[in-house]
Amino acid sequence: MKIHVKRLALLILLAVGTCDATVIFVTLTRDAICVGADGRITAIDEHGNETYGETCKIRQLGKLFVADSGVARYDATGFDVWQIFSSIKATSVSDFTDKM
Repeated sequence: MKIHVKRLALLILLAVGTCDATVIFVTLTRDAICVGADGRITAIDEHGNETYGETCKIRQLGKLFVADSGVARYDATGFDVWQIFSSIKATSVSDFTDKM
């Protein structure tokens, strides 16, 4: 079990290196897998003004849970990561990632 935890911790640390100040963590116990993330967001308008707020960066999509880090929405282009994720119909993690 310790080897798997170390591999998971390494994977998470490598993934966090690509995040834009988002913290996502996973903890394994004997009875559960706990996933958490900070809830802070920064919105930047077309003039470069920043506003701050809160949101949940972890969402359930069917049987899967997905965490987002980085840009979740960009109004100028209509990009919305949650809309994209919600449109993916998948039954497993590998199925989800194959369809992304």
